[in-house]
Amino acid sequence: DIYFWLYNLSGWIFYTIYCLIYYIIENKEQHKVILSDVFFSTHAFILTLIITIQFYIYYDDSNYTNNNRKLNKYKVLLILIWSFLTLITLLVLLFNVFSFIFVLNVLGYLKMLITLVKYIPQVQHNYKRKSMIGFSMQNVYLDFSGGLFSLLQMMFIETMFDNIPKLLLT
Repeated sequence: DIYFWLYNLSGWIFYTIYCLIYYIIENKEQHKVILSDVFFSTHAFILTLIITIQFYIYYDDSNYTNNNRKLNKYKVLLILIWSFLTLITLLVLLFNVFSFIFVLNVLGYLKMLITLVKYIPQVQHNYKRKSMIGFSMQNVYLDFSGGLFSLLQMMFIETMFDNIPKLLLT
């Protein structure tokens, strides 16, 4: 489902910005974001972008009727709301309405929200068709194992250092 990839891409954009800026500005003793987080988020963003582009290039919609090709207005609205929130967040940052850290945390929370809802359109699609054909369980396994290793990393490096978006992503 294209919405999964669009949601995922949005989430990785938010999390990459969160990690890059936090890594640059934070006190190095806090270790909220470490270099491996920056590499991970950037790597995930780039690969998700490549997969999303490939989806548009190679997607074969010959198996679908005209009704199924239409974009779902609610799913597109959700992406527009996320984009609007990002724009508002960046404008707030530009005009110093809130602290820089607050803005970064909003991006982290948006990534967390996207992670929670990104599988819903695919589950609905599979339920309607009563089939899982075309659904890649590898992404679920990668998300689960990534979350598990992220949790282990947080527990291993230090005890939770007040980094709620990263903690909740795990």
